[in-house]
Amino acid sequence: MDLDAAFAVPQRWFAENKQNLNTTEKPDGGSYWHIPVTKMADGSLAINLSKVGRKYSLETHRFSLHGE
Repeated sequence: MDLDAAFAVPQRWFAENKQNLNTTEKPDGGSYWHIPVTKMADGSLAINLSKVGRKYSLETHRFSLHGE
């Protein structure tokens, strides 16, 4: 997204919420989850959990890529 920041969301959050993420089934039987990031009205970023009509703010997981 061309930001000077990154986000470190705990694996536990994904384990608890993966059923709320959209998936794609691959021909080999595997699958992968989509992590749709959306910009909120205030400019912050969130993961869009469209299956349950919620957004999960990423701001508490933000860190600077420049050590600030």
